[in-house]
Amino acid sequence: MQGSHSKKKKKTPPPKCHHHQYLPPTATNTTARLAALRDAMRAHSVHAYIVPSTDAHMVRGQTPVPQGVGCPPPGPFSRPHPPLQSEYIAERDSRLGWLTGFTGSAGTVVVTLDRAALWTDSRYWTQAERQLDCNWELQRTTWIKSIGQWILEWVPAGGNVSLDPFLFSIDTWNSYSQALQGSGRALVPLETNLVDQVWGDQRPPPASSEIYSLPAEFTGSSWQEKVSGIRQQMEEHTRSPTALLLSGLEETAWLFNLRGDDIPYNPVFYSYTLLTSTNISLFVDEGRLTAEARQSLRAGCPGPLCVELHNYSQARAHLQRYAQGNVTVWLGTEYTTYGLYGVIPQEKLLEDSYSPVMLAKAVKNSKEQELLRAAHVRDAVAVIQYLLWLEQTVPQGQVDEFLGARHIDALRWTQQHSRGPSFESISASGLNAALAHYSPSNTTRRKLSVDEMYLADTGGQYLDGTTDITRTVHWGTPTPLQKEAYTRVLMGNIDLSRLVFPPNTAGRNVEAFARRALWDVGLNYGHGTGHGIGNFLSVHEWPVGFQSNNVPLAAGMFTSIEPGYYRDGEFGIRIEDIALVVEAQTKHPTGEEPFLTFEVVSLVPYDRNLIDVSLLSQEQIKYLNAYYETIRARVGPELQRQQLEEEYRWPAPPPPPPPGWARWPSARSSPCCWRGCRPDPDSSPAEAASPHHRSLPRFAFFFIIIIILAIKQCQHRRGGEAPVCPSHLGPAAPLQRGDDLRAQGTSQPNIPRRRMKGNGEGARQMGRGPSSSAWWGHRAHQQHQWQAPGREAGTLPGALGRADASRRSSFLLAQRASPELRRCEHHSCDCWLPVCFPASVPAPRYVPRQALGPAPRSAPGGAPAPCCAASPPTPATRSRATGSSPSSAPAASRTLPRPKSAPQWRARRSSTWMRISPRTSPAAQPPRRRRGAAG
Repeated sequence: MQGSHSKKKKKTPPPKCHHHQYLPPTATNTTARLAALRDAMRAHSVHAYIVPSTDAHMVRGQTPVPQGVGCPPPGPFSRPHPPLQSEYIAERDSRLGWLTGFTGSAGTVVVTLDRAALWTDSRYWTQAERQLDCNWELQRTTWIKSIGQWILEWVPAGGNVSLDPFLFSIDTWNSYSQALQGSGRALVPLETNLVDQVWGDQRPPPASSEIYSLPAEFTGSSWQEKVSGIRQQMEEHTRSPTALLLSGLEETAWLFNLRGDDIPYNPVFYSYTLLTSTNISLFVDEGRLTAEARQSLRAGCPGPLCVELHNYSQARAHLQRYAQGNVTVWLGTEYTTYGLYGVIPQEKLLEDSYSPVMLAKAVKNSKEQELLRAAHVRDAVAVIQYLLWLEQTVPQGQVDEFLGARHIDALRWTQQHSRGPSFESISASGLNAALAHYSPSNTTRRKLSVDEMYLADTGGQYLDGTTDITRTVHWGTPTPLQKEAYTRVLMGNIDLSRLVFPPNTAGRNVEAFARRALWDVGLNYGHGTGHGIGNFLSVHEWPVGFQSNNVPLAAGMFTSIEPGYYRDGEFGIRIEDIALVVEAQTKHPTGEEPFLTFEVVSLVPYDRNLIDVSLLSQEQIKYLNAYYETIRARVGPELQRQQLEEEYRWPAPPPPPPPGWARWPSARSSPCCWRGCRPDPDSSPAEAASPHHRSLPRFAFFFIIIIILAIKQCQHRRGGEAPVCPSHLGPAAPLQRGDDLRAQGTSQPNIPRRRMKGNGEGARQMGRGPSSSAWWGHRAHQQHQWQAPGREAGTLPGALGRADASRRSSFLLAQRASPELRRCEHHSCDCWLPVCFPASVPAPRYVPRQALGPAPRSAPGGAPAPCCAASPPTPATRSRATGSSPSSAPAASRTLPRPKSAPQWRARRSSTWMRISPRTSPAAQPPRRRRGAAG
């Protein structure tokens, strides 16, 4: 029988690797590296050693924390670790990657004398499982509290916990210190980096590429103007700091309009800057400066705008000497390491989360905004080229993830002012797309297939700006879950993009708008919603974004908007656009600061094949229409300038309509339109304000009355035989919900081409004439959609005409043997309706009261339509049908005869379609009497 005393918790033994144990090809054997590191730890009396994924300058990446999901209570540990991530660091600084084999950008390692663990966020859990060998424990969190608890569990009391103070920010150091406070474990800074010591001669050499000046046409202002502005802020500060310390690589590069190549995909260089009111000290490898850059920096010597050049390694010693005087040093704690912070006396420090240079860089002036817009236009050309290339090659089975990533990079290099990709391209198919930051390699790449979703997250560096865009596509038939998830991700992107919010609103307060559509059905994503972006700088530029430690949004800031959804082992979805914060045009402006909204500058269409239009609201469809109009207006001319006609027409022109189908334009007041359209430019204000410009529910009652009257009048029509469609043509294909019924690619200059608003399809062409090619529309234009038949101005094929000049209600009640879906549109919108019917079915009875001239009975492309070869009705029949005299009615307005034994018809309306179907067969129901008729 067991005693009543409680037993101590049994600790699990440390993991051990055996020589015969299987090691997957994606993992690295780290046994020897860990053994060497532990020997170095024993030599320095270290019981636990912490290794971050950052470098000495806190090169900023995405903070890997889901907003509002699983957050701990407020306290000293209520922040992720590390708060500053190096999305890309130099190869010689990739200490965590070399030690573990894990290549993710966010992570922290703790190594004790018998254990080793890696902490990372949800973006990299699956990747870490593939890349870590059996020596490592994977901790699925990033909170410092979790790391501290693990250390307290496995490091005995009295042990030393060490780290390199030049790799940790001030806030991170303080968080670790508080986590170990009072535990009997000491946090000891160790300036000798133990990983570097073990790495030895195998560590890559430092960068040696040139540091050059950015041409004046690609800068928002000169570096002298920037320095003067920062000095003015120093003078106006209440504490009047005497110096400003800059540790962030982006800060020095932006301030002096210099660029380098020390960090992969980021045009920055290793440096520090100490700016005072009288002099400027730049700590850099002077030998790497070009002659032009050196001349630019030394042009103001001697004087307050003279830049003194010092060796990079002298920064700490120089700062320590300066701090001995009567000075006050201003710095940003998020980008300053504890190694530099520790040499300045506390009473001489002025601390802010971000330096004034970081904040000034985040708000782009008008010139910088235009530069970034121009860069995104050219970048959109490369992405459109890539998507078209994928459509043509993926069905052939010749493309894999790795080849796709290389191809998009090559396309960007061909664009003007290109300097290569802005990060390692994410080209992920199928289950690999479930890894938010997956990058293909020779060992992990998969073939792209029409049966799987494909995610491409890519970006480019240009002299005038940095780009980042994500599109998810499917070339086959997506599952209902994939389609719904994609649509809800798109809805979140739209909802946040069109949001209007007060000035000085924190991004974290509006971030939930991007998640709301997913939350409605119990879905979510585990990464941040957005990040800032630079002008030929970092693709993940802080402090802009939607995280808890970002600054409030202000006009002139650029941020990404990138909601997503990831189903482990199946697929991943992300839609990312770059947006500029601009002033909103509100109905009731106030005298205070104007409200703000977003202007999306990424200009690449979404995948129509993955959009479930039934989930979109009227406002979301309206937004999509305006977005495609912007794409055509801005990217279309650039495609034509580069003579990319195939890309300009992308997607490929849809196939012609089935024989016997014609285009019905300008149903100005047709009550069978299920959503409103934009009114004609020549419509009156009264017409523009008409309820017909709004959605169907606002005039549903009127709609029902009109249909009832139409059916009753149709039932009393009499005539001869209906035209016969040749049997080899077969029945016309029914319309599908969300199909694009718009005429595409026609060369008729007099046919209006106007954008649909709220028509259920989500995208329409704009403009007139030959320019109305449809590359900017949805990719699914190739499916269930038809080309407009050619016609002369003011005429229609077959027996159809235009709405009468009185703008009265005009509609065509199509009648067929089997129930089919029909749709018509408002105003200048088009729809397809059949002009040929089986012999046993009555022809259309309701046509416009007046046509504008004779219409040739022609099939699409101008060829005669054999199914319209029936002889026209007699003048008397025409007169009875149209209410006009036999001599005055034009040929195109003649109503087609119907058999006397035609069945009765009724109209049924859903939220989108009008369904026309027979009640009974002619034999099953006798003809109805007219009210008051005899017998």
